[in-house]
Amino acid sequence: MASPGPQSAVQLLGRERECAVIDRVLADAGCGVGGALVVRGEAGIGKSAMLEYAVQRAVPGMLVLRVGGVEAESDLAFAGLHGLLRQVLVHLRELPQPQSAALAGALGIASSTGSDRLLISVISALLRTEGAEVADIGTGEAAVAVATAFRPTVAIVDVTPADTSGFVIADRLRALPDGPAVVLTSSAGRCRFTSQLDNYRFVAKADLRVQTI
Repeated sequence: MASPGPQSAVQLLGRERECAVIDRVLADAGCGVGGALVVRGEAGIGKSAMLEYAVQRAVPGMLVLRVGGVEAESDLAFAGLHGLLRQVLVHLRELPQPQSAALAGALGIASSTGSDRLLISVISALLRTEGAEVADIGTGEAAVAVATAFRPTVAIVDVTPADTSGFVIADRLRALPDGPAVVLTSSAGRCRFTSQLDNYRFVAKADLRVQTI
């Protein structure tokens, strides 16, 4: 968001020293000199007011990115990063390719060769809001053990878990008495596994939504 300019900033009584530090950092930023400040203290001492002062004092035309911590999102990997960068993702391709690919993968807007923790966390959180109990299992063998003990309704299985083939795990889960509905998923698209998917339901990780499950 573009700031309204320093002339509209509210003065904070008793915080002249802190305000002067903020003003100096913002002035440096306006001249192309980077900086960082950490505002910390006990609840209720005015940290939010200081941050609002900084937003109001930003140089006219300066882009201000804001994100707030939400306790309900504390277990969502990269949730804060997504909130912070959401309005500038249109510039993602301007980054060098390795950084652009890594960031896009972390935020779930492109296939990722690395961790898919954000997507897993988001889907888990959405299911929990619908009243479902969710277990995030790291290996295929552990998934079979948990499914045997707890009889889940749905199992989302990575095609390439760390310990074995996702197709093998899917078959074992479907063979369980009253076994779960099984959805195979992968960072790679369906075309990579077309010849193997005739008897399986598959959703690419980038397309995972509660509605698709």
